[in-house]
Amino acid sequence: MNCARCGAIISATVGACPSCGQTVAGAVSRTSYRTTLVLVLGGIAVLAALALWGAVALPPLISKAASTLNAAVAPIERQLDALRHGDLRAAYDETSQDFRRTTSFASFEAFVARVPALSRNAGHNFTNRKVNWTNASGTGLVSGTLSDASGGTVQVEYKLVTEGTAWRINAINVKSGST
Repeated sequence: MNCARCGAIISATVGACPSCGQTVAGAVSRTSYRTTLVLVLGGIAVLAALALWGAVALPPLISKAASTLNAAVAPIERQLDALRHGDLRAAYDETSQDFRRTTSFASFEAFVARVPALSRNAGHNFTNRKVNWTNASGTGLVSGTLSDASGGTVQVEYKLVTEGTAWRINAINVKSGST
């Protein structure tokens, strides 16, 4: 930069022209310049660290959440598959210990007979999937519709619990009056 009075070449970090003593407008002290540079570079480092954290840490968290939801739906899908193939025992085995304590195999068999969409299921659309964790145990709620082979649908809600590391069906609620 040049001095406004004498035209001498001066640095932006000096407060006055070394030739004529003219005060340099907009001059930045070396200390101020260095502090500003450190702050800018520090801010860039923080932004880079945040971007790296977002790129590295978030995908596994998102993946873990999706994996947990898929794991919670797995016993429902296994049960529906067993029912579709007429294996009521395997379907009953997907239920929780609590469910089996309060619902006998004969009662489960009668329930499945009353809801043909369970044994003749042709597909499902679970629009609501929710998982909650307290300490080491989880609960889940999965709801949506089951389609049967004749094209009818039934609204269904599954309540789930974890037993050890496995998800189990704790309750099945079917809304009456479904088509």
